Amino acid sequence: PTIIVGRRIIRLATSGSLSAVPTVPVWSDAAPWVNVSWDFIDGTQGQPLAVGEIWAVYTSEGNYAVLQVTGLPGGNFGSSFTFDYLYNADGSRNF
Repeated sequence: PTIIVGRRIIRLATSGSLSAVPTVPVWSDAAPWVNVSWDFIDGTQGQPLAVGEIWAVYTSEGNYAVLQVTGLPGGNFGSSFTFDYLYNADGSRNF
């Protein structure tokens, strides 16, 4: 199978709930999609992830997922985070 590379994450909201995300923007491998969360234009503008943020992911297999950051075990600049997520295995952007 072909593995998709490039900009595959996009910040949808700084707070809210996963159930409030009806659809994800079409993936384009261009802005506002980013390859690092701290992107200075379309990401967190250099800031660490925050609990409550909602991000969409375009997987390397070509499916969409939406996740919400629920915890930062190592603190704001830690090396991990916990999250809740929704995943569409059929490639749909609708949640």
